[in-house]
Amino acid sequence: KAELNKIEQLSDSNTILSKMEECLSQTCSLLIGTSVLKVSRNEIYVLLIDKLESDELYRLKELYRQLDVFRFSKETSNLTLNDIKIEFKDLVLLILSKKT
Repeated sequence: KAELNKIEQLSDSNTILSKMEECLSQTCSLLIGTSVLKVSRNEIYVLLIDKLESDELYRLKELYRQLDVFRFSKETSNLTLNDIKIEFKDLVLLILSKKT
């Protein structure tokens, strides 16, 4: 949760998006009990099938997709950076709540 507060204080959008992706991957790895360095996104999705509801898993995939669009694509997104921050925070807190 402390990492969430640090991310909210950043101002450079590329740094924010990179940190969000890193934090999201670490949070998912924590839930599935593996190192973030040992699994790909697709493997994370498969390993989370029995830990998240299907709509939660869809939100996770969509958030990763939106992060990629913002960082690497020339296509535009309907979401703002603030929208992504809100979804990111909600989703990370949801995933962390599954750990307890």
